[in-house]
Amino acid sequence: MKYILFICIFICCHVSSAAQQKKIIRIAALDITSQGVDKDLANTLSQVYASRLGEYSHLNVISTAEIKAMLDFEFKKKLVGCEDDISCLAEIGGALGVDLVATGTIGFTNGTYVLNLMLIHIRHGIVHNRVSTIWRGEPEELFDLLTPY
Repeated sequence: MKYILFICIFICCHVSSAAQQKKIIRIAALDITSQGVDKDLANTLSQVYASRLGEYSHLNVISTAEIKAMLDFEFKKKLVGCEDDISCLAEIGGALGVDLVATGTIGFTNGTYVLNLMLIHIRHGIVHNRVSTIWRGEPEELFDLLTPY
């Protein structure tokens, strides 16, 4: 069975547009938030997600770990509670000089995983694209949903 190619659906318009214009798109890949899922699984999904986004030659991806390394302690304190606020995420992206912010959630209920991803356009401060899927398999198979091929 073919898995949903999340990343292709998620960013294809930006990648193809960038390829035509030979423009590098800067994306901040923030952590996928855990909702009833083991935090280690959400953290690992976040790392794989950032890595898979980085496989596109026209994308320059910065992960949450890299963002944290760049921010000083006082600024990080101000960001607490910002993960679900679009305008706050847009401000973070603007401060980092990125074009887009990719973020999402992973939830688990009644034997079903729900993976939601969204792409926020920084300049406009709006959700540019949103995708969601339901997965009833093993947790390690969730990583296949992030494969861009």
